Amino acid sequence: LTTYRFADEGLYEQMRRLLSLDETRLTPLLKGPYISLSRSFRLGASVSQLVDQGVLHPAMKSLVPFTDLYGHQERAIRAIQGGRTTLVSTGTGSGKTELYLRAIERVLAQGRSAICLVPEIALTPQTIDRFRARFGDRVAVWHSRLTAARRAGAWCRIHLGRCPVVVGARS
Repeated sequence: LTTYRFADEGLYEQMRRLLSLDETRLTPLLKGPYISLSRSFRLGASVSQLVDQGVLHPAMKSLVPFTDLYGHQERAIRAIQGGRTTLVSTGTGSGKTELYLRAIERVLAQGRSAICLVPEIALTPQTIDRFRARFGDRVAVWHSRLTAARRAGAWCRIHLGRCPVVVGARS
């Protein structure tokens, strides 16, 4: 059960007994009732409200599987829209990519460019798909696994202003 044997034989036997499936199945913890001790999230504005206010892209009404945002999501969206530096740290499927897309739309409308870094190369293809669906061929890819020819081509398109949006991995 462990790499190092317990010095206390009684404690070792107790651990073995508690880890046995027969003992575990009898525990009252498996029977419930269950409660959550974590605070629930406060609801924010609805997706429709944010679309009507111009905060979210109109396509969001048909893209998102929910009708309302949580308060922390709404605050992040409004902060980004307001041009404030914002750290967005949430779980998978929470809408971060849409936040980035919306912020980049606003930056492009001002004639500027944007870089979006993904945490690992494996996430690049799905991110590129989302970005190209929104911005078309104005998106360049940049990461360490590009061949020299692809890197040179991407660099030229970026340098000439044809790709004001660059998506790449940190490596």
